[in-house]
Amino acid sequence: MMTIAQAIRATRGHLQNEASVAAWAAEAPLAAEALRGQNLVFFNGAFSPPTRAHAHIAAALCQDPEVTALWLDPEPARPGKERWQNETMEARIEMCEIIASEQEFN
Repeated sequence: MMTIAQAIRATRGHLQNEASVAAWAAEAPLAAEALRGQNLVFFNGAFSPPTRAHAHIAAALCQDPEVTALWLDPEPARPGKERWQNETMEARIEMCEIIASEQEFN
C-alpha cells in the first residue's frame, strides 16, 4: 500500500489541469487510490526558502480536524528567476517535505 506522502511525490510534474489528473490517475492507480477520500490541504508557493512562517501556516492548517494530509507544493522558476529557482528546486522540495513530516493532525 502506498502512503499519502508517496502518492503526493508521485504527482510531481504530472498535474497541470483536469485532463492531466485523469491521465495520471490511470497511469498510477495505487497512488490515486492512496489520495482518494483524503482531505488534502494544498499549500502552493515559491518557498524560496521555506521559512518558519511557512511552517507556522502549515501547522495552523493542520489543526482543522477534517484535514488528513498537507501538500506543500514549491513552484518551479518564474520568468526572470529561472536559473536561481531551478537550481534550488530539489532543496526547496526537501525542506517542504521536512515541514510536512513535522505536522500533527487533529
